[in-house]
Amino acid sequence: MADSAVRISMVILGALFLAGGACQSGDQITVGGTLLGSDGKPMRHARIKVERSSGKVIARATADTDGRYTLALREPGGYALTARGRRHETIEVPLVLTSRKPVQLDIGLTASEAEDDQLPEVTSHPVTVGEIVAIYLDVEARERRISRIGRIAAATTVESKWGGIVVTDTLLYQERAPVLERIETESQPLLRQWLLLRFLDELWPFWPPRQYQHLALEALQTVPPTSPLWTFEAWFTFGASNLISIISRTADSPEDVAEYIQRVIDDHPDPEVRAQFLSVGLYAADRAGDEELKWRYYNQLQTEHRRTENAARARLNFDEGRKVQYGKSVPKFRFVSLDDRRVIYTKRGLLGTTYLIDFWGTWCAPCIREIPEIQDAYDKYREAGFQILSVAMRDEKEAIEAFREERYSMPWMHTIVSGARHNAVKRAFEIDGYPRPILVNGEGKIIAVDDELRDGKLLEVLAEVFGKDS
Repeated sequence: MADSAVRISMVILGALFLAGGACQSGDQITVGGTLLGSDGKPMRHARIKVERSSGKVIARATADTDGRYTLALREPGGYALTARGRRHETIEVPLVLTSRKPVQLDIGLTASEAEDDQLPEVTSHPVTVGEIVAIYLDVEARERRISRIGRIAAATTVESKWGGIVVTDTLLYQERAPVLERIETESQPLLRQWLLLRFLDELWPFWPPRQYQHLALEALQTVPPTSPLWTFEAWFTFGASNLISIISRTADSPEDVAEYIQRVIDDHPDPEVRAQFLSVGLYAADRAGDEELKWRYYNQLQTEHRRTENAARARLNFDEGRKVQYGKSVPKFRFVSLDDRRVIYTKRGLLGTTYLIDFWGTWCAPCIREIPEIQDAYDKYREAGFQILSVAMRDEKEAIEAFREERYSMPWMHTIVSGARHNAVKRAFEIDGYPRPILVNGEGKIIAVDDELRDGKLLEVLAEVFGKDS
C-alpha cells in the first residue's frame, strides 16, 4: 500500500488505475474502503457515489458507524468517485478500472475551514494506484505555484513583470526540474507515461518549447492509443483534446500525430475519448486544408457523438448555418466603453469602418500571445481607418487597467463583458474559446474569423483589404 498526501482547496482530483487478475465476467467490481475525518476518526454517515462522465449516478452508499463503505460496479471503465462529509471538503476522484479486481481506497477528508497547506491522506492498493495519484497531485501543486508567480506573463516572454513579480525561465525551471528528473529515472512504464502526460499538460503556461520535442515524441510512441490514461484526461470536457494538441505542437511531427489520432478514434473503448480525438483531428484537418478528412471527422462526430460538447463546439465552427462566418453580417452589439462610460460602441456606429472585434481576457495566455501582432496591425493601418474593439470576457476592470499599464498599452477601443451578459454575448458571437478575433468591413460584413486572423495572418488579411503599400 502507498500513502499519498493530497493538497486541495475545494476539490481533489486524482486518478486511480487498476490492473489485476481476471475474475468471472459476470462478477461485479467491488470498490470499498474507509472515510476518515480531519481528526482521524471514522466519518459516519459520509456520502459517496460513483458517476459516469455523462453525470449518471451508477452507485451510491453511506458510510457506516466505522466509516466503511462498499460500492458495486458492473464493469471496468471510467468513473468519477465523489465523497463528502459534513463540515469537510468534497473529494472527487476520477476512477479508471481496467480489470475486475477489487479496489481498496481509504480517504482522509479535510475540514472545510482547514488552512490551504493542510493535507488529507489517500491510501490505496495496489501501489501503482497511489503512485499515480501522488504524481498527479504533485504536478498539479507545481502548476498552481507557476500560476501564482505569473503564469500569464511567462506565456509570452522569457522575462516579464506581472503583479510586481519578475518571472524568469529560471524561476519556472525550479518547478519543472523535479518532474523531469522523475521522468528520466522512472522504470515502471505506466508511471513514466503518466509523468510524461502530466509534464506536458500541467507544467507549461503555453505550448512547451522545442527543447522538449523528444518527450512529446516519446508520449506518442509509448502511450498506447487504448490507454486508460486518456480516459482520465477525458473527464474534463476538452482535457484529452487539449493535451494531444500540446503534444502535437511540441512534437512537430504532423504525420505521427495524425496516425496516433486515427488509432485512438478507431480503437479506444471510451466514447468520450473518441469524441475528443475526433475534435482534434477535425481542427487539424481544417488547418491543413484537407477538406475530405475534415468533413469525414465532422460527420462522424455529429453522427456518433452528437450530444457531446465537442460536437456542439464543432457545429459552432463548421455548421453551414452558423452566424459568425465569412460573408455574414456581424451580430448586433452594444458595448459600453471601458475608458468612458458615456461612449457606446454599436454595429451601426461602426459602419464605414474596417475593424477587428477581439474577444480576449488578461487571464488568457493565447490571447496575450496575439497582442504584439494586433498592435503591429493597428500601428500600420490606423491611418487608413482600421480600428480595434477589444472585448474582455470574464475579467475585472482593475486587471485590464493594470495589464495595459504594465504590459501592453493597447491604445484602441475597450469594453468588458461580465455577469449576466457573459453567456448572452457568447451565444450571439458563437464563442467556444479564446481569443475569438472577428474582422468586419465597412458594410458590417465579416471578412475573416479565428484561425484566419491568428499566428501572423492578421497582417496578411489587412494587406489584402487596405493594399500592401498602406
